[in-house]
Amino acid sequence: MDKESGYELAVNLLIKKLLLILIRNDTRGLLADQDRVERIRLKPVLDYVESNIDDRISVEDACRLANMSYYYFVKFFKKIMGLSFTEYVNMRKIKRAEQLLLTRDLSVTEVGDQIGMANMAHFYKMFKRFNGCSPKEFQRKMLAWGRR
Repeated sequence: MDKESGYELAVNLLIKKLLLILIRNDTRGLLADQDRVERIRLKPVLDYVESNIDDRISVEDACRLANMSYYYFVKFFKKIMGLSFTEYVNMRKIKRAEQLLLTRDLSVTEVGDQIGMANMAHFYKMFKRFNGCSPKEFQRKMLAWGRR
């Protein structure tokens, strides 16, 4: 109550001791599950990617949504998601392309346009990187496999 000199340090030390005791005795993992908390921080960004998958998605827009600097965001995203933001966006776009190739009667060019990859060379390169084959080969293989 008297708030003698150094009381802030004493309180700070006691709070840290208390937190340490709580973390060490947290058998249910409620306090130590930092990954879940960090993923929640990226939820607005992941939702933005999904809702804008057919458009151009910029890292700068994602940084604003996450309320982080560019440099911090790209490091944070890679640490949490295991791949860069650009790789993640490309992966989601290719997954959308796969879905369109199998469910809609669209040409490969139309699919590329629809997912925001109008440059066909880039679209083919990304598709092959994620699937090991061209979009047309993928479509043929999957449709043939579905008829078995």
